[in-house]
Amino acid sequence: MEKLTKMKIAAFKNPDFSGMVGEYDILVNKENYNHNDSGSFEMVLFFDGTGIVSNEKVIKQIKKLEELLYTYNGSIHEPNYLQVHCGAQSLFEGRLKSWSVNHTMLHMDGSPLRAEVKATLVNSI
Repeated sequence: MEKLTKMKIAAFKNPDFSGMVGEYDILVNKENYNHNDSGSFEMVLFFDGTGIVSNEKVIKQIKKLEELLYTYNGSIHEPNYLQVHCGAQSLFEGRLKSWSVNHTMLHMDGSPLRAEVKATLVNSI
């Protein structure tokens, strides 16, 4: 398994990053995130439900993050504004552009035990 580090993603309802909606701690391989010159931030997030990292079901872990990043926030009529932190360092502020889930390990019953989520954020204006 790659060397993973903890990253925090915080969601806000206001473009000035006030009115926190919630936050989520996630594991990421430092080699799998990229902030590029076009104003976007790409990251591959790691979810584990095997008991090595977490006993919580992968589907439930992804759903919690999806509610912060992807789901339409009815109080502002759009998705949340996001901040990405690694330790005390702020890595990016923006909004979700794209999201895809890849289940990398399945239980014999077909339920996912591990998954990677590729998320792309863009600067918010």
